[in-house]
Amino acid sequence: MKSENKESLPIIFIHKGDSFYLKYALESAKKFNPNSKIILLGDNVTIYPDFVEYYEIKEFDKYSSFSDKNYFHLNVSNPEIEMFCIKRWLVLLDFMEKQKLKKFFTCDSDVLLFQNITEDSKNFCKKDVVIVNGTNGCLTLLNEIEVLEHYQKIVFDFYKSKFKKFSKKDRITDMSFWKELNDSKKFKVGEATKIIDNAFYDFGFLSQNHYNCENYYGIKKFLFKNGMPFGEISDKLVRLKCVHFQGPTKFYMKYFANGKFNSFDKLKVETMIWFRDNFSGKISDDLRNKIKKLLIKFGF
Repeated sequence: MKSENKESLPIIFIHKGDSFYLKYALESAKKFNPNSKIILLGDNVTIYPDFVEYYEIKEFDKYSSFSDKNYFHLNVSNPEIEMFCIKRWLVLLDFMEKQKLKKFFTCDSDVLLFQNITEDSKNFCKKDVVIVNGTNGCLTLLNEIEVLEHYQKIVFDFYKSKFKKFSKKDRITDMSFWKELNDSKKFKVGEATKIIDNAFYDFGFLSQNHYNCENYYGIKKFLFKNGMPFGEISDKLVRLKCVHFQGPTKFYMKYFANGKFNSFDKLKVETMIWFRDNFSGKISDDLRNKIKKLLIKFGF
């Protein structure tokens, strides 16, 4: 039986700019969660499906304005990306308060959902929050707003004084703050990748996770049954509730969203990844933007 609209958990994505893969994440979420609101908190996102409830991130700066003013980069990665990853949780707290939300599910915009989140949330009803490996919010089910309130406090305390004790070699990210929250033992933290009823949430297309199967180019080999992705674990097929496509593997999203993947699709994806790896850094920004617009409009 399908859940009623008022009971269905909202699914929130946070994304910056227009990207060719965003639509696949949004459409897959809606396909498997027809009664859930699909919410997009965006920074200058102009292209998204009609069913999406869109808000500009700048409307929810009650807490995130602090990070805008006080962020100090302690990593070897892109400062803009790391700051955005930390800031999103502060934006979500403000959004929850203003929208009077009690619970929600959020995931990265390079995640394809193959699961009804509201139905599956019953497996985690005794948890305050569900994340990955106790540190990663790429897939997050939030049942208690106090979790984000405490996260906000950890971030504020860190950038007010604690950051002075760290350097770039420590590689501070939003996962650092999730780890501190988990280590505090103040909340009941669930694990998204736990196998329940022969199904689990995939941690990442490039990671091994629970898998024990053949790989090609370091990427897991997936199987499809009736349009649903499965992984082979100890000679047993286990269903994936989602697939997380990090980095260049986002080019796979279009094909996995269709519930099938053949050798010709694989060749097209590998060609796109090869082009990206060998030419993306050598072409002009203008040409890169034109290619990006073509990908959004026509796919590949």
